[in-house]
Amino acid sequence: MRRLGFVVLTCLVSAACGPAPESDAHGPADAVAQSHGKLQYDVVISPSTLDFGQQTVGTTSAPLSFTVQNNGTESVQISFAVNPPFVPPSAQDPVVAPGGSRELQLVFRPWSAGAFSGPIYIMPFGPSGSSFFRGTVSGTGIAP
Repeated sequence: MRRLGFVVLTCLVSAACGPAPESDAHGPADAVAQSHGKLQYDVVISPSTLDFGQQTVGTTSAPLSFTVQNNGTESVQISFAVNPPFVPPSAQDPVVAPGGSRELQLVFRPWSAGAFSGPIYIMPFGPSGSSFFRGTVSGTGIAP
C-alpha cells in the first residue's frame, strides 16, 4: 500500500441521481443525521467502498462514485479528503439541496505497479452542524 499526504478537495458532487440505496454489497449505507429540535440534517452516503480493480500505470480509470443523498430540510455542502492516486476528475458543485442527491466521483491514476488503498473522508455540513463518513478506496496499478 502506498500513501501520500491527504488532498483536501471541496466537493465533487455532480449530476443528480436517484435515491441512495439503504444497503449495498458491502453492508448498510452510512447515514449521518443531526437534530437540533427538529431533524434538519439527514445525509446518507453509499456505498462504503470503491474498488477500481486493475488499471495500467500512467492511465486513468473510468470514474466511480459515492452517492450523497440529502434527506434533510436544509442544503448541505460536501467536502472530502482522499489520498492520491485517487483523484476527482473535475471540480463540481458542492451543494446538495434538501431532498436531492449527487454523485461524488473519483478516478484512479496509478503512477507505479502495486496495490493502492486508503480511506476517503466525506464531510457534509450545513447550518445545523457537520459530521463525517469514512469510506475506503482501492485499486491495483499494473505494468504497461
